[in-house]
Amino acid sequence: MAVWMAVGLLVTACKREEKEPNPYVVAPPDVSAQIHALGEDAITADDAAQQLEQMGPIVIPALAAALAREPADVRQKAVEVLAQIGTAEAVPPLLAAAEHDADDGVRGDALRALGTIGDPRGRAVVSAALDDPKLVIRGAAIDACAALCIDPKAIERLAEIAVHDESPAAAQVARTSLTAIRSKGATEDQAVRAAVERRRPNLLAPTATADERSLAALLASIIDGAAAMPAVVASLPGASPAVQRQAAFVLGGLGDASSIPSLRALLGSPDGNVQAYAYDALRGLGARGIDGADAALASYSGPKPARRLGPPEF
Repeated sequence: MAVWMAVGLLVTACKREEKEPNPYVVAPPDVSAQIHALGEDAITADDAAQQLEQMGPIVIPALAAALAREPADVRQKAVEVLAQIGTAEAVPPLLAAAEHDADDGVRGDALRALGTIGDPRGRAVVSAALDDPKLVIRGAAIDACAALCIDPKAIERLAEIAVHDESPAAAQVARTSLTAIRSKGATEDQAVRAAVERRRPNLLAPTATADERSLAALLASIIDGAAAMPAVVASLPGASPAVQRQAAFVLGGLGDASSIPSLRALLGSPDGNVQAYAYDALRGLGARGIDGADAALASYSGPKPARRLGPPEF
């Protein structure tokens, strides 16, 4: 009888455990509605993304699953949420998206997200993407390199992009990333300096284009500062409008009175954006007290930007 009573008590206890969940086990929430809403109109998608972000790392498995099965617009928002959560657990699904997603936009966003988080596990995939033939992928990797790239090979590749990439936009972002990398430490600074030294304007092949010569001078400016401006000025006449805008922006901060004639010439460019950046550069020179800048501004009667301009966008 005692044995049967013991068995009965055990069965009763087991049934009670089945009915009464362990209070120390927290089940993950069902976020199906939020995941699907990521593909809705902007306001709904943004609200859903905010809700997921507020839940924190507990929703990372759901976001990883969404990256494997949902449409591209949902996957892009999932990447955005993972970047905002930003914990170590968010890195593996972002790595998978950065390498294997079928949509270039999602891949590019995942690369930038890896840069935002800054986890060293992202370095290899970001560095590899610097060689991607697609600008949307390559450009995202260049951007992410500001936070992640410390390897001399990646630094060399960035310097090459800064002078020879087919996209002036990529060249500009590469200079920005190289400047950020310099600040990481003496070793990185030396690697950037060495890469820049190998690409000075006077070392370019005779067949180098006007844009390459101008971009090489702009690259040298991240090391030389104002000392690089004569080469930048000399390269302006034959450069494309996209590169002229970059050069004018840099001259506004580092140029001197010798920059004014070339900037005045750019005020007559048929490209309205070049005119705007030339005017803004002269405004910057005037603010720094450079003689002749105010007179050049006064002589210009074309469209004038209402406020100081940021780096050119493309």
